[in-house]
Amino acid sequence: FQEMIKLTASAMEDAYAQGITRQSIRVLLPRDPASADLGQYFESDAVVVGGSRTTLQENLVLAPPDETWQGGSPQLYRAAAPTCQEILRRISKDTAGVPPRMVEDRSVDESGVDGIGLWMSQSQNP
Repeated sequence: FQEMIKLTASAMEDAYAQGITRQSIRVLLPRDPASADLGQYFESDAVVVGGSRTTLQENLVLAPPDETWQGGSPQLYRAAAPTCQEILRRISKDTAGVPPRMVEDRSVDESGVDGIGLWMSQSQNP
């Protein structure tokens, strides 16, 4: 998981340096292997940061975002949020040693059930 985050952030930074400011990325998402008996893309050392807690996911599987997610797009959104936050932390710079604040905007999902949102990082200049 951490290697995927590192490579994704690096590729995004390289693209940005070349003037590509609008990017779409596709990554595998963390998922409990007990749900749907996946057993693929297993990474026992993955560390997932969610909100204010960091946990080692000993039985974590990285799964493609496809129809195997029974909860549909809301479940995908919940699974993608920690991955997105980790990527944003990697590409956002700390200000005076303070990491950027992660901000979620769900206003783009008028119904509130479509699993759509926008993640941003914010930091202050010293």
